[in-house]
Amino acid sequence: MSGELNFTYEVNFYPLSRAVDVMARGKADGLIGVYYSDKRAEVMDYGAVPIYQDEIRLFSKPTLELEWDGDQKQLHNKRIALIRGGFYGPFLNKYKHNMEVIEVNSVSQQFKLLEKGRIDVTANNIRTAPVTMSVLQFEGKFISHLPALNIMPGYFAFSKRSKNKDMLKKFDQFMLELAKTGELKALQQRFNPQ
Repeated sequence: MSGELNFTYEVNFYPLSRAVDVMARGKADGLIGVYYSDKRAEVMDYGAVPIYQDEIRLFSKPTLELEWDGDQKQLHNKRIALIRGGFYGPFLNKYKHNMEVIEVNSVSQQFKLLEKGRIDVTANNIRTAPVTMSVLQFEGKFISHLPALNIMPGYFAFSKRSKNKDMLKKFDQFMLELAKTGELKALQQRFNPQ
């Protein structure tokens, strides 16, 4: 994209809540792969085409014996680790007040707390979670529950305070062309085989 649109870039890595704050202050032009929420839309403009779609699931130890069927009452009084500043869709947004929420800064913290038994469940996408579990050598230790909590599209988003406002339109045109040619789907399958 940078080659075809003739721009240079610098990538910085932040915990999610800090990344959103950096965008709100106009200290970064864009955020890659962010889920949409009304609150975030106050400080950033989202692209027209999602980069990917994430299936958000609950994860637990097999010993919890959670027979998840999508009924929120099954989560009452459960301890759950969520990423600080994260958005998991309308289901958790609506019902997390019935749970004991522990906010963490990273996916690895979520799974470390789950492994140590300090929480009952966590929620994350099935694109990132398996990679993190592999790095932590936690393969096979947890159950990912269906039905999914939500399907969340991830977007390019640009700060409303960016000096490069015209870039969002260029990104959209580029992504629409990738979608039209099938190249976007091929990239999604390459980096998110399921």
